[in-house]
Amino acid sequence: MGKINRLFGPGILFAATAIGVSHLVQSTQAGAEFGYGLVWAVVLANLFKYPFFEYGSRYANITGKSLLVGYYQRSKWTLRIYVITVFLSMFTVTAGVSVVTSALLAELIGWPHPLYLLTILLFVAAIALLFIGKFRALDNAVKIVALCLLLSTLLALVIALQHPVVTAPTFEPKVWWDDAQHIVFIVALMGWMPTAVDLSTWNSVWTVEKIRDTGFRPSLQQTLLDFRVGYIISAVLALVFLVLGARLMYFPAEQFPSGAVGFVQKLLDLYTSNLGSWSYWVILVSAFSIMLSTTITVFDGYGRVLQESFQLLRPDWQRSSYFYIIIILAIGAVFIIQFFADEMKLLLSIATGISFVIAPIIAWFNYREVFDATFPKEARPNNFLKGLSILGIFFLVIFTIAYLVLLLW
Repeated sequence: MGKINRLFGPGILFAATAIGVSHLVQSTQAGAEFGYGLVWAVVLANLFKYPFFEYGSRYANITGKSLLVGYYQRSKWTLRIYVITVFLSMFTVTAGVSVVTSALLAELIGWPHPLYLLTILLFVAAIALLFIGKFRALDNAVKIVALCLLLSTLLALVIALQHPVVTAPTFEPKVWWDDAQHIVFIVALMGWMPTAVDLSTWNSVWTVEKIRDTGFRPSLQQTLLDFRVGYIISAVLALVFLVLGARLMYFPAEQFPSGAVGFVQKLLDLYTSNLGSWSYWVILVSAFSIMLSTTITVFDGYGRVLQESFQLLRPDWQRSSYFYIIIILAIGAVFIIQFFADEMKLLLSIATGISFVIAPIIAWFNYREVFDATFPKEARPNNFLKGLSILGIFFLVIFTIAYLVLLLW
């Protein structure tokens, strides 16, 4: 058990981060509106983004440093551009993730007060965990939550597959190509599927921190195994939620609640009305486990990458700034939630749109690092991954252009 705990960590943290809004909200909505018509979008997003996340783990294992160091060594402006992209999205991403978490927690405990107050308490608890327990507490806590979400979600799938599909009399799944707004939704879906590409730096930071915390330097194959297990779990669960949406929800976008509380209540009502009231707690625990792990890892991820980036750009920067960063992040997210809690769909659309637009930039940065002449030849990705990377960058550029054109049309 101890050996397994040493080997597995950053990959599970990645899965905990990825399995969040993109799965619970967007994959479910994709199934509810389009049936199985967007399975291809989920599969392609996971396939074409895979190399750029894997390169974070690969680079950290071989060099003992995070991708942020690689960006900095290439040029200060590469790292500065990355930091700018983080600032463009971090408050909105954190707000989008935590507002869903808070709404689920409110349902779980019967919270009668404004949602932003519960969000503040949730943030205090998350920051306390990271402040007191540091990386080891994060690593252990997320593994427990991840196991809970995996089991409860798979249980929900088994139940749904055994239950006969009872569609609404007038419901017909949409076809994605007959409306420009459908394309915008697909781009938003893929923007966070399995998660934003700029989070690839988190893999590398967590890999380095795991080595530092345990004193154990795994082989490249062991590090990649850890990452691949987390990535596969995330990809499979994305399809699971799409199937659940297709079998149990089937309602048009205009009926999809815009507020976080409304979404959670609609989600639970649809599950329980189709599967029975006894399934309420299974779905609620599963959904809350998903979003809680995402919220905690989002705080840690942003805190670590910004702290390390600032230290590289300003050597006199204090390492303790990690906690100031996540406190500022919490304040900014609460501010956004207080004003946009009833517009969750708008909030998530903004966050996912930003993530997709900056994805090609980060993908190119990561590709350069692992194919650089200074990177050991024997540790570079094989020709298949190299080809997939080139296709992935092309894929991200094309869809980003399409998204911007449709947005400005």
